[in-house]
Formats: sequence, structure tokens, C-alpha cells
Amino acid sequence: MSEYNVKNYQEQGGARWVVGGEIDIISGGTAKIAGVTLSKTAAQLNAAPTRIISYEVEDLGADGDISNRPIFYVPTGYKLTLTDILLLSQGTAASVDNDNTSVVDVLSGSKSIATATFNASVGFPAIATATSLGALSTYKTLVAGDVVKLSVTNGSTADIPGFVLELIGTIETA
Repeated sequence: MSEYNVKNYQEQGGARWVVGGEIDIISGGTAKIAGVTLSKTAAQLNAAPTRIISYEVEDLGADGDISNRPIFYVPTGYKLTLTDILLLSQGTAASVDNDNTSVVDVLSGSKSIATATFNASVGFPAIATATSLGALSTYKTLVAGDVVKLSVTNGSTADIPGFVLELIGTIETA
């Protein structure tokens, strides 16, 4: 313990510093841990980390649909803010055209976050190709208890392969 009434002090022998105030490293100064310089900025250290939540979807045969399948639950005490939703194809689609579309919809409850319609003009992605579902709606920020759901609606001959749906965003404490 220090012999002085100060918040910050070096203990006897110099092996330990006690900081009861703050450390402010001014321009040109560095902070090191075990001799390794910390390279992150304060903004980077304080930023919520980006997370990728992957969900694998089975091969859907012609006219195969998925209706409001729960794929992610926001745990108590957290919020999820999505920045993108990607579809990564695991095969080759067949018979997707203007009369037999394939619609992939990601929802928060009953409200759409992002929807992509594949047809003759917008083809289903080729194998190992990631495609964004497009601009996210105002429902992209989810709070504790919210459930992300997936719906896929295929025309009678639209035959899409299995795919991975990737929710990209930040999960942080609420």
C-alpha cells in the first residue's frame, strides 16, 4: 500500500502499478502487454464485434417450401443489429424462371427484414457463390426475445439446392 494519499502509485519494488484514476496515453505514447504493443484504437476496442450466424437449409425439391422456420433467437440481455444477410448456394438450381420463382424471405416475427426473388432475370446463385438478399428493412435491429425466421416459397417446378443463410451483424448487451 502506498504511503501517500494518491489514486495512482507504484508499489514497493516497482513490479506493480495501482491505478485508481485513469491512464491517458497521449499521441506518440504506447501501451504494451508482455512487451507487445497494443495496436487497436479506443474506437476499435469499444466497437461491438461483427458476428456471422450461419444456418444451413436443406435441398428443396420442386414446389418445396419453408414457412416461418425459426432460425435464431435473441437471448435475454442482448440485441442483434443486422448489417447484411447472405445466401451461399451449395448446388445448382433448376427450372427457376418468371413463372416459377423462388422467394427467400428473412423475418423478424411477421415483419420482413430482407427478401430476394429469383426468376429468369435474377438467377439463383451458382454453387459456392454468396449473394446478398439486398437492402435490410427497418426491422434489422432485434432485441431480447425476438425470433428470426426463414420462409422460402418455390413455384411448382422451381427446384433450388441446399444453401447456407448467413446473418451478419453485431450482438451486444442491451
